[in-house]
Amino acid sequence: MNVTIGEKLPEIFNLARERSEPSRVKLAGILADIFLSDNALSDREQILINEIIDELVGNTTPQVKQMLSQRLSFSANVPHRVLLNLACDTHPEVAKPVLINSARLKDEDLIFVIEARGTDHALSIGERTSISEAVVDAMVATGDVDVMAAVAANLGAKLSARTLHVMIEAARFGKKLHEPLANRPELTADMGKQLYWWVGAELRRSIVSRFGISAGQVDQALENSVNDLLTSMETDRNDDLAMQKVAEWFHERDAVNPRAMIQALRMGFFKLFDIMLAMKTGLDVSMIDMMVSEDGGRSVSVLCKAIGVDKPSFVSIFLLSRGARPGEQIVNPKELSSALAAFDKLESATAKTLIESWKKDPSYLLSRLKTAIH
Repeated sequence: MNVTIGEKLPEIFNLARERSEPSRVKLAGILADIFLSDNALSDREQILINEIIDELVGNTTPQVKQMLSQRLSFSANVPHRVLLNLACDTHPEVAKPVLINSARLKDEDLIFVIEARGTDHALSIGERTSISEAVVDAMVATGDVDVMAAVAANLGAKLSARTLHVMIEAARFGKKLHEPLANRPELTADMGKQLYWWVGAELRRSIVSRFGISAGQVDQALENSVNDLLTSMETDRNDDLAMQKVAEWFHERDAVNPRAMIQALRMGFFKLFDIMLAMKTGLDVSMIDMMVSEDGGRSVSVLCKAIGVDKPSFVSIFLLSRGARPGEQIVNPKELSSALAAFDKLESATAKTLIESWKKDPSYLLSRLKTAIH
């Protein structure tokens, strides 16, 4: 509605002198009406109104400021400094309407708010209909997964290739980023392959369909992802709980296979290898550890035969697993020959039967292993 400023000035001055909540609310409503109207203000009126609204914004409750923020967020007439003060308010609910809606806030304003106020304010900025690359970069620089997810889900946000790569790196351990990133129109085939093994099965199918990724590329993507994952877990390689979580990561992706086991061994993750082998066979990890450490390789041959490991992979597993034994440097050729002979003679069905018998009654095997090791 049109508001005649001259007629309202006496009431505005009276309300400005009062400090009660009702008077503050009424004053905020009148000022909002003035800024939203098409009436031009004289220079004197502009100065007076600006002084009153500055005082109101600086000395009122969050509830009144929130109302002002909601009313003024679409205004083209309200002074820029008022909008910026509201956008920087320490109460996120006050800042939110202006941060989402105001077209008068410049990129530098939004970046300042992100750097000064942090996550809650950045999340509100993430709801704007359009967000420039510079502002997106500032949001991603917070390192907050929720903020990055808000940006990724906003198709009005402009994401550079560099920013997408940063977010894909963060997606390794930030599930909230998986779906919005997988659906970004800027995602390239190479980025899709980089993201592939970090997301769930449904999104993996979507990536394959979208980019036509081949089986060979999927295998290479797994190898790259495993390398990245294990490199990031370097200091935790001997931590049982940490390695159990990594093994579960493989299991969730149906990736507990000879290729992954060999890669784990090659990178020195012997505990992880034992846990994955225990997952595949159903045997206890401590028993697996003793079986892998046993001289001669007979037990390892049974384990590998039972889970369908082919001969070349068995050779790699056997040789690399020797590195877990204290002081082990070079494998005795006779030991490799003995292990291969046992592997060749053993039928898969027989190996599976042995595994099942060991599950039911591990006493004989444990006794033999302890004797062999000690």
